[in-house]
Amino acid sequence: MKRKYEENEDKFHEKKKRMVEIELGELVDFALDIVNKLNSTNEGHLSQIVRLAVDEDKVFLKIWKSLATRKDENERIQKFISLMNVLFDMNLKTKSETI
Repeated sequence: MKRKYEENEDKFHEKKKRMVEIELGELVDFALDIVNKLNSTNEGHLSQIVRLAVDEDKVFLKIWKSLATRKDENERIQKFISLMNVLFDMNLKTKSETI
């Protein structure tokens, strides 16, 4: 028989695990959405973005969290491109810039 505090602790850990899974899903969705809007001279960079999301890379997580509060999607994309180009030495552009 579990004590009350043990039951509460189990519920807390279960809820925390669900939140982490939801956050990972949102992170991967963000990566997939943004990859569809980008071009790169190196196609490996686009797959690297998805890998960073799935691996929950700390720097990538910080970028995502800092951009999540932005309302304007174009601004969010431009800031993402700038950060990824500098921090991960990529050559990303929006699809509209390459036309």
